[in-house]
Amino acid sequence: MHWKTHWLILMVAVTLTAPAVLPAAAQSGTTITLALTDFMRNLPVDDALAEFEAQNPGIRVQPVYLPYSSFYYTAAAENIDEHLQGAEALAAAADVALVDGESLSPEATRAGYFLDLTPLASSDAAFSPADFIPAAWESFRWDNGLWALPAKIEPLLLTYDPALFDQAGLAYPDASWTLEDVAHAARTLTQYDGSGAVSIPGLVTNGNDTALLRSLYRQSLNDEAGNPRLNTPELAALLEGWAELVDEGVVSAFTTQNLVDNSIPMMIGGSFGLGSDPLNPDAVSRVLVALPGGSIGVSTTGFAVSGGTAHPTEAYQLAKFLTESATFQSALLGYRSARVNPPVASAPPAPEEGALVLAVSAFVDPQIAAQIDALLGQALSDAELRYADYLDAAIKAVTDGTDAVTALSDAELIAVTNLQTASAVRGATPLIVATPVPEVVLAPGEIELTFSAGFASQVGDWERLLREFAALDPQVGAVRLTTDFGTLSDYAEQNDCFYVNYNAVPAADLTKILALDPFLSADPAFSPDDVAGNTLALLQRDNRTWAYPFSISPTLLNYHADLLAQAGIAEPRTGWTISAFADALRALDAVIPADQKPFTDRGFGDSSLLMLIAAYGGLPIDYRTTPPVFNFTDPATVEAIRTVLDMAKDGLIAYQELAGNGFMIMIGDGENPDPIYAEASGGGLMLMGGDSQMGANPYRMTTYPTGAYSAVSYEIGTGYISATSQNPDACYRLFGFLAQHPELFGSMPALRSQFSNPALLANAGQSALDFYTRFDALMQDPNTVIIPSPFTGELSLMGDFITRRWLDAAFDDYVLHDADLLTALTDAQAKVEAFQACAAALPPYDAANPMDYQSDLQTCASAVDPEMSSMFGPAIGVIQ
Repeated sequence: MHWKTHWLILMVAVTLTAPAVLPAAAQSGTTITLALTDFMRNLPVDDALAEFEAQNPGIRVQPVYLPYSSFYYTAAAENIDEHLQGAEALAAAADVALVDGESLSPEATRAGYFLDLTPLASSDAAFSPADFIPAAWESFRWDNGLWALPAKIEPLLLTYDPALFDQAGLAYPDASWTLEDVAHAARTLTQYDGSGAVSIPGLVTNGNDTALLRSLYRQSLNDEAGNPRLNTPELAALLEGWAELVDEGVVSAFTTQNLVDNSIPMMIGGSFGLGSDPLNPDAVSRVLVALPGGSIGVSTTGFAVSGGTAHPTEAYQLAKFLTESATFQSALLGYRSARVNPPVASAPPAPEEGALVLAVSAFVDPQIAAQIDALLGQALSDAELRYADYLDAAIKAVTDGTDAVTALSDAELIAVTNLQTASAVRGATPLIVATPVPEVVLAPGEIELTFSAGFASQVGDWERLLREFAALDPQVGAVRLTTDFGTLSDYAEQNDCFYVNYNAVPAADLTKILALDPFLSADPAFSPDDVAGNTLALLQRDNRTWAYPFSISPTLLNYHADLLAQAGIAEPRTGWTISAFADALRALDAVIPADQKPFTDRGFGDSSLLMLIAAYGGLPIDYRTTPPVFNFTDPATVEAIRTVLDMAKDGLIAYQELAGNGFMIMIGDGENPDPIYAEASGGGLMLMGGDSQMGANPYRMTTYPTGAYSAVSYEIGTGYISATSQNPDACYRLFGFLAQHPELFGSMPALRSQFSNPALLANAGQSALDFYTRFDALMQDPNTVIIPSPFTGELSLMGDFITRRWLDAAFDDYVLHDADLLTALTDAQAKVEAFQACAAALPPYDAANPMDYQSDLQTCASAVDPEMSSMFGPAIGVIQ
């Protein structure tokens, strides 16, 4: 896979402004469409486009927001047909499209899907290649064409911890390093656990193996004609040496080590996190240098014009403007502008006190920025790495045992063949850009609802269903969708009604929302008995119901049916007992690679461990009461904890540090599938049933194992009506309509009548229906313990996210540092009790000023345990 830096998005706040309604269609002039990612809806796109329209009278720009998958489709090296289909779909979606080195490829341009901008740029007296950083300018140039205008760049660098090098007596990395130098440092710096397995590799590439090997290669991967040149003895030798390091584990593409901990000796990555960390001033200060071999990578974001546009001149003008606009630059991910002299934006207004801020760019201090800028002259452009996917395939083949010469020969042949295939389809069918969506004009007496789905995925599906509702409803002529992130108060003040993917009722300011009981009782289609489990009770306060239940997102287990069969394990169609689950882990451990774990939690935090501990009879936190009871040192609980954590020590459960300042999701390595993994269903996983149309999917869903207790963990997707809405009846009708489309939420329906909804089962299949029924029964079972998220609802008001961190620290001490378990748990219990005493003396929680109470809780936590101070940033606290 072509290297690409994946950014961390810090949702720290949200200062929201009501989004503007798109202006009515112009009576004359040209409409240009612009394809952007769904995420960019929340950014200042409209402001930038208004600037362009003001500068270009007669041209109107309509943004087209597409899911992430529309821009990052199958690589050509993996499947040329799927790659060309993805590129064609992007080029047909809009006149101008956001692109980078992954979405814009030589195969896509040879197929004719994107316009060569050379004639337009050459005739533009106001345009000069010298205005761009050289590597950025070259990123979209091949086959004597200019295929996009560069807008923003993100560097790819090596960072290292100098203290670790000093301790090992190693020279620091520099441009003169060869693969032998990399290998020596990686082997020396790798850390091992008590069993001899690698715990922290010496070098983590974050999937950027190809960029590092190209730098070490010190030659171009392209010949003079721009075709791939991969099959060389020098490159073969590099691949053979690299495969040895990967096999030893001293070099790893990814790691589950907590990234904020900064304990990885050498790492390849982008600019995010370089320099001082305002949330963790004690973090290791890493040094940045060029990649061994002397180069750095540069990922360039730019704008391409569709080969099917009917307005090439206007589309080019828009693409050029987007590279010049300071306002639009602020909406793009990346380190800096691709222009030598970046556009300058006016300073944004300071957010109100306590407001959240959505940050999309890393804050890089001037000293770090100067170091990066000094290295840009050594940058490898995206064009130089345009055949990196094929090199990636060769690397995988070599690590799987193929000799390097054969792997490179095969990769080069596939690349040449794919380019020929792409050229052959050019002009075979006309490429037509989709017609802009016409504006809705309200008829007399019709209304427009404003509706927010700030936590929604698949925004296009939401828009389609909202249009369908407006077409069916006798009063509503249009529903304006917003997808900004915010608090409940933000949503209520700026919308008629809204959806969030969690239960906001326990911490809500009830003056901001309407109780739904009058609507529910008057609705013949709604019955409390239709709501799964005890969900409806969780949405009530003061004997009134404040939210509409749409979906339930359980944390569930996914097991690989083929691997279970290989290990001789019967599929848990009706769930596992805890003893059968433990037996399954041991049986799987005997048939999977030595460095793989039978069970992995792909989610955040400790919920999986707490559910397994409950099955063994331990309740370190008993959530059956309000407030919950903390008893870490009860003998039965201690033994249950020891049993589960010993599974982690024995390599049956993948374990990462839980109590660090950051969070890291553990994922499969891409080579060996996880035999069993845990994941919340809110991302659409519930649509992946094993007997569905996705017949190749080997995974099946099941519940957590049962034992002394049954444990579940889930969130509720909920709808609310603003107390200031002028159209509450229309909002409630919208809720009823949306509830009939459970496929929209990518989770288990909250209404039992929707478990067998045909639209849902068409994708989910019978296995999902069986799971819904079984989970519903578990939710109603009096023996079931609910393990909630510590960050939402009433528990966050009690500081659950703080107290669970002390329990997690005890887990870490036992698993990672061989501490005495009872001693660690006793220490955690003492801290919890001291914290509770401090919290009990605080002024009561005020829903109108939630941040004040959260600040007081943090003060209590820091007084009990000074190490807690470093974990608190503006993002920590209640979601309400």
